[in-house]
Amino acid sequence: MSKARDIADSAATINALDGLTVDSTELNTLDAMGRGSIIYGNASGQTTALAAGAANTVLKSDGSDLSWGDISGVAGAAGGTEAEFVATVAIASGAMVGLRSDGTVEAIASSTVADTLTTHYDIPGNRGLDRIHCRYDKVNDRILVAEVQYSNAYFYVGKVDATTGAITFSTNSHQISQSSNHDSMTYDESQNLWVYMYQSSGSAYIYFATISAPTTGAVTGWTLTVNSGLWGSDPGTAGIGIAYDPYYQRSLIYYSYGPPGNSYYSVCKALTVTGPGSVTVSATRYAMFSYYSFTSAAPCFSVDHNNTLWMTAAHYDSQTGYYPVCTTHFPISSSSGNPGSTTIYKMLPNNYQFADAVAMAFGDTDDNGVAGANELIVAGVENATGTYIHYFCGYNSNGSATSPSLLLNVSPVNRLTRRHRGQHRVHMTYSKEVNKWFYVFQTHNTNQWLLHEVQYQLSNQSISVTYTDYFNGDGNGDVPNQIDITNDHWTLMPHKDGSTGRMAIKNWRFSFTSSNNTSFIGQAKDAIANTASGKVTLPGGVATGFTGLTPDSTAFLHGDGTVSNSTTTGAVEIGKSFNATTVLLKGI
Repeated sequence: MSKARDIADSAATINALDGLTVDSTELNTLDAMGRGSIIYGNASGQTTALAAGAANTVLKSDGSDLSWGDISGVAGAAGGTEAEFVATVAIASGAMVGLRSDGTVEAIASSTVADTLTTHYDIPGNRGLDRIHCRYDKVNDRILVAEVQYSNAYFYVGKVDATTGAITFSTNSHQISQSSNHDSMTYDESQNLWVYMYQSSGSAYIYFATISAPTTGAVTGWTLTVNSGLWGSDPGTAGIGIAYDPYYQRSLIYYSYGPPGNSYYSVCKALTVTGPGSVTVSATRYAMFSYYSFTSAAPCFSVDHNNTLWMTAAHYDSQTGYYPVCTTHFPISSSSGNPGSTTIYKMLPNNYQFADAVAMAFGDTDDNGVAGANELIVAGVENATGTYIHYFCGYNSNGSATSPSLLLNVSPVNRLTRRHRGQHRVHMTYSKEVNKWFYVFQTHNTNQWLLHEVQYQLSNQSISVTYTDYFNGDGNGDVPNQIDITNDHWTLMPHKDGSTGRMAIKNWRFSFTSSNNTSFIGQAKDAIANTASGKVTLPGGVATGFTGLTPDSTAFLHGDGTVSNSTTTGAVEIGKSFNATTVLLKGI
């Protein structure tokens, strides 16, 4: 009992031991206890000591015994700001991480993909006909191709691979007899239907077909449902065009009106689709240009940041005898088809000849501080002198959905001199992924399709055009519809293959840098080996190890995984820094 006599002889000490049954082992526990140790009762009901835990650990209970540890596995502890995840590829301690679709995590990083021009993807059927249309469904990520000749149209549905640009087509097709040299196609987002517009060469009347396809299941087994021969109440010939207006959720139809043997002039109407095989065309026929008549070339369309539908076409000016390029809008707000007042924007004065080659596309440079596709490039090939000059001009859409207007920012500039193949062989799209326009045309002598990068800067009022690549085409194979671009930035280029004579599609995507920073969920607390588990600090927790941050400032995660207080294109906000090295994380 010599150790017991060492206990301080105080009332508090004596009272603490009063009534206890103590053996020698328990009394020896009190002898020379280590710094930070605590005494607790073990499973045998005896007094024992627990040595101090490691740094930054806490005392935990499993419901029976005490131990030291972290709190990542304790429900509700620290607001649930840590959790364990399995790593895909090794992750360094302190790295910002993102959640993958399989539930694992990976380090935030960026990668660069080079300019990509895919192989030819042949249209099924090996028919090698005269014309080809390709319309993209951005709602369900599908494409519909129409391969057409004078007497028949064949439809094929497919999907474009987001990563490779490869196209998979259904093995099923659908044929209609339409006897036409003039046609156009669009996708109606409100009804999830494609609409094909065509002219009967025998009667010269305008007809429509609606086309629907599945959205789920194996693409190769998809079957099309086609309802054709709709409407047929107006005579019209060349220059046919149709485009969906997302603001008013109906389509604009454009054609040269006139009964056989009479003069023709350009008109438009509103087309409303209410279901498969059900279309309504407005009664009012609107003559767009009082003294402009049609050309045989189809118009092109584009939609601005207000969802306003714009059209560009070359028209014959009966007052001057020239062919100016005209851009205008059609806010058809009712089924009557009356578009209200419209303004015509001419690319160049009347003493120029733009008979059959125009293109347009809205983009979003954002260098004027206005978000959305409000910058427009219009292109046209002028051939009055026989030199075939490619002109480009830039507009800024500065109106509203109900009062659209364009402001000329870059006057027409000569950027290329090369003869094009003819009608419907000049096209343009815009890729938001890289903030560039894409311009492609087929040459007259070699039949090559030449691909160009176009950049437009409102701030310094400039347009630059740079050649990027080419592929071989065939002298035949008309492409009346303006080409499309997918949600994954693949530009779809339907054409006739010069080596096989088959209708095909090649896809183009500009070089771009991609990142997974939008999948951000936190910071790796420790180094995590590939396929191993490790702790991640989640939103609501504190991330550490940074340098140069400003207190009480927004923190941004960049595409390469770095964190700073300055934002750049593609950066995402992840929290607030409260000193130079730490960030209080939030979700994105």
